Amino acid sequence: MPAEALVTGSVSSESILRVAHERTKLRLRNIVEDAVTVKPTSMSEEALGEYAAGLGGELSSVSPASVLDEELALAKDAAAGTSDQVLAVFPGKTLVGAIAKELGLRVDALVDLITGALSATEPEHPLFPLGQKLAEVFSGFGLPPREVAIRGASVEEPPPS
Repeated sequence: MPAEALVTGSVSSESILRVAHERTKLRLRNIVEDAVTVKPTSMSEEALGEYAAGLGGELSSVSPASVLDEELALAKDAAAGTSDQVLAVFPGKTLVGAIAKELGLRVDALVDLITGALSATEPEHPLFPLGQKLAEVFSGFGLPPREVAIRGASVEEPPPS
């Protein structure tokens, strides 16, 4: 199966709804957090009352239904779009399952393969070329520096240059 079809085909109706729900929760959490991190002008009952009233006014303008509608539209547009759009919006768990199925592997075996390839640091390691290619592909998505868990340890590596 071509890669584009594999990625875009990994999105189900349920995953569209799940992504819209998770993104809505995150946005609403961020809105509330941004509002409450502003401190009252002083620690008096009057100042706290003004602070609370200000929060009420600020948060009353937020429409959770509108946020959900926006996130649902974004998820639907991404699902109907290209593989790049799918990868930008949807989590990789579904995609890992689709790739594992396509390769005839269990998901945990595929994750072990990817982790092993990304952990290979010596050019003579059999998975080193795969790790280099994966790092190159992943860097195109603007991911932060990679951390690979190796037998309980965490190893930070700079992005490939």
